[in-house]
Amino acid sequence: MRDAGIIGFVPRGEYSSTETYDFLQFVHYNGSSYVAKKETTGNTPAENNEFWQILAKGNVKLTAQDVGALPISGGTLSYNVNPLLTLNRESGNFAGLEFLNQNGHIFVIEGYSGENGQGKQLNIFAKDWNKSLLRINEDNRVIYDHKTQSEKKILVEGEALPATGGTLKSTDYFPLHLERTTEGTGCGLDFKGTDGSIGNIQMTYDTSSNNENEFRCFVKDEDKKDVAVLRVSRENRKIYCKETGRTKNIITDYEVPFRFGINSAGDYGYYRNDTGEFVKI
Repeated sequence: MRDAGIIGFVPRGEYSSTETYDFLQFVHYNGSSYVAKKETTGNTPAENNEFWQILAKGNVKLTAQDVGALPISGGTLSYNVNPLLTLNRESGNFAGLEFLNQNGHIFVIEGYSGENGQGKQLNIFAKDWNKSLLRINEDNRVIYDHKTQSEKKILVEGEALPATGGTLKSTDYFPLHLERTTEGTGCGLDFKGTDGSIGNIQMTYDTSSNNENEFRCFVKDEDKKDVAVLRVSRENRKIYCKETGRTKNIITDYEVPFRFGINSAGDYGYYRNDTGEFVKI
């Protein structure tokens, strides 16, 4: 029976399914406190039912969504304030994020700046290789090539010809500069179509002419063999004749005995290249 003299909460300790609880008596159950609404026996405390009312909730379990975080299982973070996410380091000149799997570190994304806040740099660092995969700052753009195990410069528009074709521009005296950095006697450019290499322009040393620098143009013939269609140096000027299949010398007008011309009187004739004498016809 309810005691009419009870006007406040009466503690009863831990809840027991065999005990009888009356109005305003409270118990502890699973870390929370519950007060009885009326006499009850064997009715397990619940947050709010016919017999019980929760007083204090313990062992609070917050979800990632409760605090605006990304769930461990993955998901999407969205917010309408710019920037979306901010990573702030209280001391030091860099801040970063580290990505780990069950085996340990995968890679790190880091942002660096100088002591004065200038010279900002983005760095993506691979833990497995102990290499910087990408490093970008105001002066350098470098990427690590795993195949050659070396760092290579990232070229941007104006520094390289696009893979789809385009125009290279420069304000230097020599608009383009091609330099061979490995050992060898030549330097050149290959031109390739969908069926393979179809042409080549190169500068090379011709050992048959005392290491004379020679400019050459190659094309592939019907048998896919390289044919030097043009060879020019200080000593030689040769061109390939497809009709005869032979290489012929290129001559200038001063290397032939005569050249056609018209004199001051309007006469047609030939000039002798060695003396300049005009022979009227």
